Amino acid sequence: MPAGICTITGGHVTRHAVRACRVPLAGIAAPRLNQLAFYAASVYRQFTAAAVRIARRRPRTDDWLDRFTRAGIGVFLDDDARTNTLSRPQHRLRATLEIWWFVEAASAAYIHHTGQAPPDRS
Repeated sequence: MPAGICTITGGHVTRHAVRACRVPLAGIAAPRLNQLAFYAASVYRQFTAAAVRIARRRPRTDDWLDRFTRAGIGVFLDDDARTNTLSRPQHRLRATLEIWWFVEAASAAYIHHTGQAPPDRS
């Protein structure tokens, strides 16, 4: 478990109902909006807000953009010097065991790669 979310006293472990960290947005880079990008973003959408970043070209049709928007998945378009928002991501508000697991796994990965605890932004 990430540091600070449990205490050990007298041989008993107490798990505190505190998030290990907060993951506000999962970002996925994709060359274009398609089924693969939709599936990848949908997997993260179960746990947190999700968005797909596509490069340079606006989608040929609005069908895919509409599908992402209806699912609450954000779409950002990288256009040389700036990023345009085509669809804003919607945030997940309910807490589930899966979300707790995801946040703790994300925290552990952050600690593993950086060697330090994630900043507290609750």
